[in-house]
Amino acid sequence: MDASIKSIIIITFVIICYGGNFIPYATTSVLACLAMVLFGVIPFSVAFAGFASDTMMLVVGMIILGNTLFETGAAQMLGNKLTKVCGSSEKLFLAVCISFTALMS
Repeated sequence: MDASIKSIIIITFVIICYGGNFIPYATTSVLACLAMVLFGVIPFSVAFAGFASDTMMLVVGMIILGNTLFETGAAQMLGNKLTKVCGSSEKLFLAVCISFTALMS
């Protein structure tokens, strides 16, 4: 069987798993990479190279930081303070958000 046919079958299975949420997304992604290697579609070094990229590490770090802010209640507290400061003014809200984001970055 041609490698392109194998990859289409694997990708179809992954899309079904993502849509049905039968298997957690992270597990589905790793299993898809493993299936591509086991069926000879791509070499091992290429299959898992994306997990070590700088962009992947940045995204994982931002997810952890975001979840931490929500779990501790800090996001709710910041939102309440922002609402008190800005009231219903969209322009003030935008100016405060841009300033706060620039300061934090």
